[in-house]
Amino acid sequence: MHPHSRDNPGRFCRFSFVRPQITPQGTASIHPLFSPPMRPVMTLKPTARSLVPALLLSTALGLAACGDGGSDGASQPTGDPTSSTEAQTGNDTAKAGGVTIGADEITLGNPDAPVTMIEYASMTCPACARFHNDIYPEFKERYIETGKVYFVFRPFPLDPVAARASMLLKCLEPDQVQSMIDIMFETQQSWAGSGNPDENLTALAGNAGMTPADVQACYSDTDKIAWLDGIYRDGQAKYSDTAYDPPRFFTPTFVIDGKRVVGIQRIEDLEALIGDVAGAG
Repeated sequence: MHPHSRDNPGRFCRFSFVRPQITPQGTASIHPLFSPPMRPVMTLKPTARSLVPALLLSTALGLAACGDGGSDGASQPTGDPTSSTEAQTGNDTAKAGGVTIGADEITLGNPDAPVTMIEYASMTCPACARFHNDIYPEFKERYIETGKVYFVFRPFPLDPVAARASMLLKCLEPDQVQSMIDIMFETQQSWAGSGNPDENLTALAGNAGMTPADVQACYSDTDKIAWLDGIYRDGQAKYSDTAYDPPRFFTPTFVIDGKRVVGIQRIEDLEALIGDVAGAG
């Protein structure tokens, strides 16, 4: 059973950083980011299923688990839109709150919108799927498609399966990316919660025109690995919750004009955070 797929998905998933370790590497053709999960080295809490994903591109290893929320999950801060299937590219752009949007980001909406909102999400995290399935459609209609919010999606994989799913997004044609994100979250339990998530990912990629050989080439593409690693390192450095020892990174994490927010449960949570700035009632 996939660690994020079923029991007690909670309000977010979390990732705790532990000291780096030297671990056996896979074959030369497979980057260690995409190797099978290693044995857990610690447990976040007695009832949580957990594993240590082999995210060896980062400066630290981490332990992933889905939390049940509790007080950790409270929502709190610490132009013409593009087509809903377009991923924009261009020059790096500075935004409010010291945020920079890279030229190779996955984005949606008007770059000149009054609010920029970034989401860090793991493709295997049930809380991320819940946001995209239950809240995001209305949010997109009311805020992104009306030019009030510029939306940036940053994959933050909590396990190797999520890492491979994230890589596939970057290997698609730009006009396929948003649709694939939607499909992956809508069908998350089917592909991530099965005994053969990699076969399912290959099948999903096949629906977008990729062959099995294309998928394997995608996983070993050094430029795509560097892209994902850059998101991972930046998110870890800027938006981990340092109130915990070791620090924790929660998914989904949102950054709204530079302010970190976790635990969004309803469209009303977003309205309270961005309504005034976006000029939306």
